[in-house]
This record gives sequence, structure tokens and C-alpha cells, in this order.
Amino acid sequence: MPRKTRVLHGDDEYLFVEAPGDPQGPALQVFAKPANARAVPPGRSPTHQTEHGQWLQVARFDGVALTVDPDAPAPLAATLQGLLPRYAEMREQHIARAKHPCHWIHAEGRPLHGLHPAQPAGLLFKLWSSAERAAAVVRELGVEARVFSTGDLREFLELRAEEGYAGALLDDEELIFFCLDAAGRMQFLRIAAAAGGEDADEAAAEAGDRAAPATVASHHLATHLLAENGRFEPYEGDEALEPFVDQDGWDRLLVRTFGLLPFHGHAAGWRCFMLVRDGQPVARRGDDPTERQAQLPLFHDPAAADEWRSRHRQGKAAIERVTDLKATVAAAQARGELVQLQPDDHRVRGGTLWMGRDGALHLLGYSGIWRSTDGDAFTRVDEDDTDAAADAQSSGTT
Repeated sequence: MPRKTRVLHGDDEYLFVEAPGDPQGPALQVFAKPANARAVPPGRSPTHQTEHGQWLQVARFDGVALTVDPDAPAPLAATLQGLLPRYAEMREQHIARAKHPCHWIHAEGRPLHGLHPAQPAGLLFKLWSSAERAAAVVRELGVEARVFSTGDLREFLELRAEEGYAGALLDDEELIFFCLDAAGRMQFLRIAAAAGGEDADEAAAEAGDRAAPATVASHHLATHLLAENGRFEPYEGDEALEPFVDQDGWDRLLVRTFGLLPFHGHAAGWRCFMLVRDGQPVARRGDDPTERQAQLPLFHDPAAADEWRSRHRQGKAAIERVTDLKATVAAAQARGELVQLQPDDHRVRGGTLWMGRDGALHLLGYSGIWRSTDGDAFTRVDEDDTDAAADAQSSGTT
């Protein structure tokens, strides 16, 4: 649910709404009542209904620049510039009154985030259970950073889900999964290794990989659900929960965080590796017996290749450099294999590779479809390119 703040200014009132899910990036949207002639151009009709009446948007603030409706009355920009500090003060007071908050760190222009094998499709927002723990992390960072309170934790996490985060990481140890209950309401499930149980990272990764949140209480995990009072309470699976999935939103945040690249780790002259056994590339079918298509794993990170080799018990396979990526992908495609770059890794680091009908190599990753004529440099394919979309469809990647 959006976080709304009403700010009075003489006889007028404005509604400031946090909009972290704006495709252009997190923003503060400003609304006014239709009858407010000092903010609303003549003839405009309301577009939004809240418990405080009808409104329409008159401005947007991205944290740096305030942009008002081009047809708005001239004094509006100055009025809102004067109201922004008052809004900020009201938000600080609201956050200070919250019970049981967590804390987060802002460093080098953005909040600290993390990647985790239990949530390989999106970014995790880093939280700390106390200001003291967060301050200790700041001292170790070696860069200028500040600690902030979340305020009401449920409200804060709802906003992070809207912003495009796929979950949260508490104290660098415990996972907070974003879920939906039977009524479609957002819920937050905290998972940690129970005393005497498995390692927290491995247990949470296994749970995230193989179990829905409703059944994740197994695998020696301690699970807690965020209650209305702001505290996490034990969860025994009595309430069915489904994972909250917003891959488009997750990918937009990945692009804002890691940049517009075919995959995180790509650079000119990047190297590609594969596993070879008895002179043949190693391909593997999934654990699902109904899955007929074999997967050919490729890697741009030799350490990841070694980890994959160990996990899938391919100890006799050698890690070899791919000298002709296009030919390797074409040969795998002819064998009916799906070529996956960095399988079992985070989405931001890999993708699916295939040869298009145009004779070029294509990659589908977190930032869309990319095309390469030499297997080294990639050019992003416009989303409206129907030929590329058809190639993606025919290759089984969408």
C-alpha cells in the first residue's frame, strides 16, 4: 500500500505519495484537490480516490528535481519547494514513533543490497535488527554511509516490494521472503536456520529452491511471520502463503542497480568456459523426470563452473575455454540442448543463449534480449523487434 502524507498549506492541502515502483525510478508524487486553483490547471478532472477524497497529480519529485505539471499555475513550483522540508519533517516524526523498527544503511548513493541463492531472481534489501549492528557495519565499510530507521516495518517492506526488491536480508543471516496470503495481502516470512540445524545460507537456499513458503518450515528452519504489531511471530505453516513474484519489477531494479548490460560481469574480451568429459561437452537434464531437454551449461566465471561441477557430481569433467562461442551454441542447439550461461547462479549474472535465424548469437537476460555477431560484443535488441521476439519464442526462452 502506498505511503501517503497530507500536508496543509493555508486553505489548500496536498497529498504526498511515495511511489518507489515508478518505472522511471523511485519518486515522490504530489497530488492536489481538483478545486485547488493554485495547483490545478482549469478543466482538469480527478484521477485518484483515497479515504481523503478525490485528487489528481500535479508534480513529481525524484529526490533531486521537482517537476510540476507544465500547465500548472506559476506559483505551484515555489509552493511545493517550500512544502518539501515540512513533508520530510512529518515523515521523520512518523518513523520515530514506530515500534519495533529495523535499520538500513545508505552508502555511495543507494541502500545496501545483497544477492542470495535462495532468491536468485531479484535483489534483496539489507536490514539490521538494531542501530548498533548497522553502525558496526558502517565502521567496517570504509566509505561515507548513514544509518536510517525503517519506521513501521510492514509499511517499509511493502514499499520495498513495490520498488522491485524480491526480499530482504536481515543481519546478513536471515532471509525475509515476500509472500501473498489467500486474500492477496502482502506477508513477510523470516527464515533462519534453527538451533542445531543446517547452515543458514544452505538451508534457506534449499528451501527457496524446492519449497513453497507454505511448506518451508521443514529443513531444520525456524520460520516467523511478521504480525500486525510489528513483531515476527512463530509460523508453523497454518496459513497458506504463495511467493510474491514481480519479475518485471525485479528486473527494472536490477537494471537500475547493475546497469544495462547483457549480464553482470560482461566486459570486452570476456571469457567463456564449459565442462568437457571424454572429449564431449557436458550437458545435463534436470531433476524432473518429465524434463526431456538437456541443458548445456556455460560459464564466464571459472569458480562458478567448478562449483557447478561439484554440485552435480561431474568431478571427472574438465573446465575448458570456449574458443568459438557461436559454433558451440549452434552445435548444442542442433542437438536439441538449451544453452544456459551461469546456470544455478543469480539471474543478473547469466541468461539463455541461442543462435537466431539471422546467424547472430542472442542472449536473454535480466535486461532483455541482446544480439552479438562475434560472441564478444553485444547490442541490446529493441523490445519492439518482432524478429528477435520470434527467435526468443522459437528457442523456448520465453
